[in-house]
Amino acid sequence: MHHTHRHIWPVPLIFLFILASCATTEREVTVVDRDPGVTETDTLRTPADEERILRIGELNPVKSLDPLYALNTTSRRTVLQLYEGLVRLDEHNEVKPAGARSWEISDDSLTYTFTLNRNVFFHDNEVFPNGRGRRVRAEDYEQIFYRMTSPEVPSVAAELFMDDIRGFEDYYREQREVFFEEDRFVDSIDGIRVENDTTLTFELNEPSASFLKKLATPFAVVYPQEAVRNRTEGLRRNPVGTGPFSMDSVIGDSIFVMQGNEDYIRRGENDPAPEIDRLEILHIPDEIRLYQQLSLENLDMIVDLGPRMIGELVDETGELASTYRDQYRLVVSDRSEPIRISYNENNRFRLTRDHAQALAAQLSEADLIDHTGIASLSITRQFDSNSTAYFEELKERFPESEADEPLPIAFQRDTDVGMITGELFAQLSDMLEMSFEPSRVRTRNIFMFVDRPMLAYPGQEVRVTQDELLRLRYDRYLITSPETEGVRLNDLAWWLDLTHVQVPKMSDPEL
Repeated sequence: MHHTHRHIWPVPLIFLFILASCATTEREVTVVDRDPGVTETDTLRTPADEERILRIGELNPVKSLDPLYALNTTSRRTVLQLYEGLVRLDEHNEVKPAGARSWEISDDSLTYTFTLNRNVFFHDNEVFPNGRGRRVRAEDYEQIFYRMTSPEVPSVAAELFMDDIRGFEDYYREQREVFFEEDRFVDSIDGIRVENDTTLTFELNEPSASFLKKLATPFAVVYPQEAVRNRTEGLRRNPVGTGPFSMDSVIGDSIFVMQGNEDYIRRGENDPAPEIDRLEILHIPDEIRLYQQLSLENLDMIVDLGPRMIGELVDETGELASTYRDQYRLVVSDRSEPIRISYNENNRFRLTRDHAQALAAQLSEADLIDHTGIASLSITRQFDSNSTAYFEELKERFPESEADEPLPIAFQRDTDVGMITGELFAQLSDMLEMSFEPSRVRTRNIFMFVDRPMLAYPGQEVRVTQDELLRLRYDRYLITSPETEGVRLNDLAWWLDLTHVQVPKMSDPEL
């Protein structure tokens, strides 16, 4: 296939932090503030000739490379490149073999027996005595479930398997709630059994249609206990997995460089290893500056377009706007996770659900589409009616530019939620004095909260809670350079398959 010549900048990626003025404008723009952890002597090695490199831009930071601490979408997407579990998902949300070669399910659907693929090895790493990654054993998978129960890690992973695995909740509760070891009576998880080095059995409390899909999440990937025990920071910045890529280096908190794992074997497919030699992930926390890097050909892909980029690049039919069709490729998928708005009943302002409904009722889907340019945006309300009297009361208590204190609206960090929150309530700012602030917890100082719950597995439902007022949805958009092909998405925000991606080989630029 013929590719348009692409000018490759022969500089290490660290220098992408400093952007000179564009040739088409006299205005000088700074791409991103230099990360305080990055020094002038930090560099990445110069790309070798004939090397295939994929450079990805992310709006949100990679918080941790430890799977149990991967609590935002970007972290989970990155974890998925470095690790795998017993099984994995494909772009159709079907479960496929990964670390397991095969599995059997008993007639009563309560016993799952996995036979491991003996060709799966951990990445080469200094945590092993000779630096060479050892073969993965059944006990490695067993230990990741025991680590989920530790009081030292977030509870999200454990909660995923709480109802499924027999004895898991009993063991978890004692680890979390019985503080003295001598007072604990449960010393193992009854429903997990290592038969031998290559056979692992799970016993379930009751049949579960989602158990295999839960095993395919980033929470159930395998890693060696050596990496957890033998390092101060554990896996957070020094991941050791079995995935399609292995960690090469981390610069500051913004640049993550990985190498293609030549030992990676995908069962049942004809492509035994990634097409990409090197994967670079760059975090730039601003939509305009992130897009600027793509337009300068310093990036090959932006994984998740924010509202501003969607409004600019995507037309009303959901296709790439005609202006950009020769410059980029657009990949679109449905997004399972909605943005939801809820209210805090325990707010210190003594405002009720009626007040919250009256405020939410002012949000117009048509106005929001017109303002953001996101044609796929839709609003689903969780109430039938509201009284205008409650909105008038809000205007009296929080009059624009005259209120003693603003009406506080909080939004979830680390997603596009913060950007869409401002758009949601911009049309109300000339009627009410409002404040918008990022928060992870709901305190009494918050009246309404905007967040996007992350679904862990296909088919999982975002349940409507009593405090929920409305949901907002729009499609997921990914944009790439014309030469980047083979990106695969499904409807889970954290799922991204790069093993089939093809990019041109790097070579020295023309002089």
